[in-house]
Amino acid sequence: MKLRAPSVRQCIVLALFAAPLVATFLWLDRQFSPHESSQWADVWLEEGTSAPGTLRVSVWDAAGKPVAGARVGTMNNSGGDGGVTDAHGDCDIWPGEGEVAGASINGRCVLARPHAYWLSYPTVRHGLHVRVVRKQSW
Repeated sequence: MKLRAPSVRQCIVLALFAAPLVATFLWLDRQFSPHESSQWADVWLEEGTSAPGTLRVSVWDAAGKPVAGARVGTMNNSGGDGGVTDAHGDCDIWPGEGEVAGASINGRCVLARPHAYWLSYPTVRHGLHVRVVRKQSW
């Protein structure tokens, strides 16, 4: 049996079916990724590493030293909450809702998950630790 090359029409049909699947996969992968990088900082999300219902934000500088006195802000579906880091660079927040849609340090957005409410990730239900490493001094 001789193999023949697919026609142009078959390639177009395949591309039309594959493109939305690939786009959906890439979008979901971005939404559920435990790491996010912005121009200001690298952020890692660790669920289950703090008390249930608690959001712990740790802020470190590029040299790995804790940043004391950083203003931490979080956003969720009903607004948000915030606090200031202590001498260890930690700030514990008890948000009114489980999902965390975003976080900012000193007014600069370091975490943006606008679909967190619908996807239920990231969430503080089992505790959430957000580690922020600043890329530069600001």
